Amino acid sequence: MFKNLQLATATLPDADALVYEPLDSRYIRIMRIGSALLWIVILAAVWVIYLIADEPKAWLPVFLALSAALLLGLIGNQSILHRAFQYRGIAVREHDVTYRSGLFMSRETSVPYRRVQQVVLSQNWPEKRIGLYSIKIQNAADASAHLRISGLGQERAERIKAFILSHIVHDEGL
Repeated sequence: MFKNLQLATATLPDADALVYEPLDSRYIRIMRIGSALLWIVILAAVWVIYLIADEPKAWLPVFLALSAALLLGLIGNQSILHRAFQYRGIAVREHDVTYRSGLFMSRETSVPYRRVQQVVLSQNWPEKRIGLYSIKIQNAADASAHLRISGLGQERAERIKAFILSHIVHDEGL
């Protein structure tokens, strides 16, 4: 007979007790470069708009102020990235893998191994240059739902992938 007993929330384990392992320290370089490129592209777009404006001299103070604000944003973003990087982490447990990211809008995503359909190691161009990998964990329950963990060294990424795959095979009989 099916039972679904209610649990008192006070007796649940503390979520903060989960210990997240940090990502590879080289990954912050990718975060910094990607962020800087985004800010520079936005700044370049502002100046392209200025150059095609009807009366550029009339708009110069506005575009200078906007450029200064964007440069301050770039500097502020670069200073915050270190804390954001330190906040990111991965926790591999018996039955699931959890990834934490986001500094201001934090997100913790857990994927139980029984729901994993596919695990893929990949490298984009910046990761390949530095020697890092990403793991993409595809959820069997929802084809569009997946977890991507970037910033892992090759050996660690391969160990995590092998561990998850071994648990997928083990849990199929359940």
